[in-house]
Amino acid sequence: MFGMGTLLLLIMVWTVIARLFSISTPYQMELTKTFHIWLVFVGSSLLISLDANPRVEIFYDKVLRSKNVTFKKCYLTLVQLLTLFFVALCFFEGIKQVPAYLKQTTTYLRYSVIWTNGAAVFGFGLMSFRCVLKIMGYWCGLDLNPTTENDDDVPLTGTVAEDKTGGGEE
Repeated sequence: MFGMGTLLLLIMVWTVIARLFSISTPYQMELTKTFHIWLVFVGSSLLISLDANPRVEIFYDKVLRSKNVTFKKCYLTLVQLLTLFFVALCFFEGIKQVPAYLKQTTTYLRYSVIWTNGAAVFGFGLMSFRCVLKIMGYWCGLDLNPTTENDDDVPLTGTVAEDKTGGGEE
């Protein structure tokens, strides 16, 4: 995560310097585009793993406060399945385009377009894998439950959490 932020910062600094001093080159534009595309798709995969993917927060908050663990698991699984459907569709469409990407090269640096457009295929593949891991985590008891600020939330494992002093009820 630190590397992605550093790369994004370098791209932004170089772009600002290039604009201020009018030293924009076509090479810089191609590299900036490539790095930006990679950051978007690999970053999207990271968002899925951190449970930060877009969702309707009104329902999500109500579900997390629910005492019914099975309902909570079903809802979170449905959200991940919908995400997985969209992401897998994009992944397989991207795979179909790979032969066309292999034949094309960029205008100035002359590297294969697969290095730029392949980021989408790679990112969607990672997102699909992370969605499957999340679903398995919900139903197999792995510690993948979403983090919340509310102490009254019931965990996905169905166990009652101990109080903060470490003791049980008196």
